Amino acid sequence: MKRIILPTIATIFLLGCQQQEVEAPEPTSSVEEEVVTQTVNVSEEEFRFVAGWLDDQTIGFVVHQEEEDRLQTFNIVTGEVETLYTNPAIISEVLIHPSKQQFLVKTADKSTEANIIVFTNEAQVLDELVVESSELEINWNPVDPSELLLSAFADDWSYQMYLYDAKEQAVTPITLADPFPQWLGGKDVVYIEDTALVKETLETNEKKILAPEANQFHASSTQLLLVVFEDETSNYKLFDVEGEEISTWISEDPTQVVENVEMIDEDNIIMSTTNQTSATPTAFVHHVQHSKEVKRYEVDIESSLLSCASAYTCLTGNRFETLLQLETGETVDWLIINE
Repeated sequence: MKRIILPTIATIFLLGCQQQEVEAPEPTSSVEEEVVTQTVNVSEEEFRFVAGWLDDQTIGFVVHQEEEDRLQTFNIVTGEVETLYTNPAIISEVLIHPSKQQFLVKTADKSTEANIIVFTNEAQVLDELVVESSELEINWNPVDPSELLLSAFADDWSYQMYLYDAKEQAVTPITLADPFPQWLGGKDVVYIEDTALVKETLETNEKKILAPEANQFHASSTQLLLVVFEDETSNYKLFDVEGEEISTWISEDPTQVVENVEMIDEDNIIMSTTNQTSATPTAFVHHVQHSKEVKRYEVDIESSLLSCASAYTCLTGNRFETLLQLETGETVDWLIINE
């Protein structure tokens, strides 16, 4: 039976399909030593966006063909292209869960409505809901894929936040100081309140100030990276899921500003930085291991976007069209967009 919830700002319709338990992902083969020669060609008119890695060898991307949007996959080793999902409505966002066992698609039939469909990695529908809002921010629990943190914005940018539990088919309104929090582990979120970095447990609303000053932060299922600008230097601090400081280090080049961070595992962090202040702007991709930079590669200034399959392979480029092998710094364009 369809359940309808009528909150103040947004309306959420639960369209069924009880979320299933998902087993831990099986290890996949790495493309560390693969020489990637395969490419896929898409016209400028058809191309929409690249979603990211569905597994260590497969990239998801969205195109518009034959009057419908299509989520397609491309295997960088075999060159095989498959279509996972199609919809005549606009596919505005695709999120891939860190476990690589699920992905979700956000579509829009109306400017004031978002449809969210959750799939298994085999493209079987697990769940579906509709949220009435002008803009919708989705934050997926990296530990428990049955939980979505939703920030629904009205036209005047007022917002209401919800925790959606697919196992219980329940939507719970919540209140946070910042509508753009990030999950830290499976129970807590982190956000900036005034100037401080705060960790809050959603179940109890217990708060803990992790740092009195915070400029940037990037959280994952196991770690939190904090960036603080002090006296023309960039200080990095790494925390565990309990909010305890693990390590610190200082950037060798304080003019480089962090753009994107990929927390691969507890030992490896990949991040991109840019310097837009100099006469010749520069961008780099850094591999940080055990809090020490082990590799750095200069990339095109428009290549600060970053999506990594592992500590060996990342996508860069202003459309994620370039594959970067972190061991060698070698780059190759896997996506060819024709005018």
